[in-house]
Amino acid sequence: CTGWTGTGSVPPSGTGTSVTFTLNEPSSITWNWKTQYYLTVYSPSSSPPYGSPVPTSDWFDAGTNITASVTSPWPGPAGTRYVCTGWTGTGSVPSSGTETSVTFTLTEPSSITWNWKTQYYLTVYSPSSSPPYGSPVPTSDWFDAGTNITASVTSPWPGPAGTRYVCTGWTGTGSVPSSGTETSVTFTLTEPSSITWNWKTQYQVIFDQTGVGS
Repeated sequence: CTGWTGTGSVPPSGTGTSVTFTLNEPSSITWNWKTQYYLTVYSPSSSPPYGSPVPTSDWFDAGTNITASVTSPWPGPAGTRYVCTGWTGTGSVPSSGTETSVTFTLTEPSSITWNWKTQYYLTVYSPSSSPPYGSPVPTSDWFDAGTNITASVTSPWPGPAGTRYVCTGWTGTGSVPSSGTETSVTFTLTEPSSITWNWKTQYQVIFDQTGVGS
């Protein structure tokens, strides 16, 4: 109810849901109404929900122009984050999209569901130079949960004159096998993880010969 309009003894208009008057002539009161629709907004639960969606579920006036959005990426536990992959909608909301915001006019009961994927951080360490020993692939970065990764280095790796570095394998945490002696390893990323490439230093020795048969 948006109030009333009146004639005669009834005050001519008001915005409340009640009015008091003394009837001393023929009169009328017309109650005025607007329509509202409920917009259901869903994003996986946390405190607050992933992406802190704007708006949240609520009633809105018919014909309201709404821009719905989320913040992405959204932080999770250490080494974990959530990335919005778009939305699915019903009613006045477009049926689907891949953005982190959508604008629509509310003309019926509607819903929007924000969709997310999980990413984990893979920390890759190799002793520092420019680039790091072995030019590791990949470098430290975020990857989608379930990604199959083949990590590798180039060995031996050149150093100063007469010096080189030879990879002796790796040590790993999380989804990375705990250790190995190769220069590559394949794994599926299912949690925050790390791989440390291990190296030994070698020096070049040059042997000279003087005289025949020496």
